[in-house]
Amino acid sequence: MIPFENHLGSLPVFTTKRPLREGDLRKLSLFEPHFLKMFDRLADAGRCAPGLELITVHARHGSERPIRYLPQVPGDEPALVVEVDAVLAGESRVACVESIKEASGEDGLRRWRLEVRGTSRTLKTRCLSLVSDEFGALWSELLNATETDPSEEAIPMQEEMDGGSRRPVRCVAVVGLNHVNGMVDSLARSLSERVVRDNEER
Repeated sequence: MIPFENHLGSLPVFTTKRPLREGDLRKLSLFEPHFLKMFDRLADAGRCAPGLELITVHARHGSERPIRYLPQVPGDEPALVVEVDAVLAGESRVACVESIKEASGEDGLRRWRLEVRGTSRTLKTRCLSLVSDEFGALWSELLNATETDPSEEAIPMQEEMDGGSRRPVRCVAVVGLNHVNGMVDSLARSLSERVVRDNEER
């Protein structure tokens, strides 16, 4: 984990379930502890204002898990540390904050409310130099980020996940021991039948 002081020149990174397109306006209501801490620190650094840039990356598949609480500072929210696993799109988009404010939801929880708009600037995700702070929030140092070439043909998400090939993707979902045994037996039979067919064709 990287101390926040090293992120003062970095951009916040958000994973999204829906891709943010150029010109799209997206409203964010952030109440999770790591996001509150992220924007509290940006506010302390004088960066929480319209014009703030952040990076959005489409994550079609992913999960977020709490790891632990850090010691609580008196008068502050509990600092919940999270860990995120996600399959990220190869292209990310820079978004610009149009409005930002602190607010409270109907549940009484404090939150940061933002309106962000997708810009025309896209970056190669693999070049973002992604790092996480001690709370699990993501940042891009952007020093080595490379803008995508509009002339490059975009790779569909499924092909990108499969290394750019067009071969079919097969997966097995394991949901319990009884199902596992059945799947293993079925796969074993399929393999045996394939071996028999291959031998007959020779």
